[in-house]
Amino acid sequence: MMEEKGKLQTANTWGGFLIAFLVITAGILSYILLKRHKKEKSSLDNYRVLQQKLRTHNYVSATDSNTVAPPIAQTETNEDKKTHITEAIKQDLLQKLKKFEDKKQFTQKGLTIQKLAVQLDTNSNYLSDVINEQKGMNFNRYLGDLRIRHITTLLFEKNMYLNYTIDSLAKECGIASRQNFSDLFHEINGIRPTDFIRKRKKEIDGGDSSSLGNISGLFSEN
Repeated sequence: MMEEKGKLQTANTWGGFLIAFLVITAGILSYILLKRHKKEKSSLDNYRVLQQKLRTHNYVSATDSNTVAPPIAQTETNEDKKTHITEAIKQDLLQKLKKFEDKKQFTQKGLTIQKLAVQLDTNSNYLSDVINEQKGMNFNRYLGDLRIRHITTLLFEKNMYLNYTIDSLAKECGIASRQNFSDLFHEINGIRPTDFIRKRKKEIDGGDSSSLGNISGLFSEN
């Protein structure tokens, strides 16, 4: 009797462990699935917002030369006087920046503020000041914003770009690093380029995602 009782207790103990293991496993799986569902829903919502902007030609960049921010009235300090830019110089630089944007010259690889200043026949301090004041961002952000919005528009309007790898898309808009491209794309658009491509293809195919399986590996990213 004692031996049978011991076996029964052992069985109950192992049974308890098994139940606890199953409960914990189910909880973990539920958490993972819920998190994945929320991530997918957020991605889909962001895609729809972006899609609407692109369809209505409302995908406006803060760098748009036609929506220049008004100068902010400030008390001029001694430091300001040292780098004071006349209105004529400012307007000249804005016109040059507009041509730079219209001609998509921002896709040049390895472009720096020093190189652009030479191309625009100015100095980097003047250029930096104008971009900061009129575009509301620093040069690196200004350049990245132009590049990402350019490639996003191409992805939406020209289907051939949907078959490009992430590396190729990055190079197409002048960004050297695949990861930097992906991170910047997500920061500006609220969605990863891989997710944008997948959803855009599904949209074009009328909701049929079966044709995407054989190419998903091309766009894998961190």
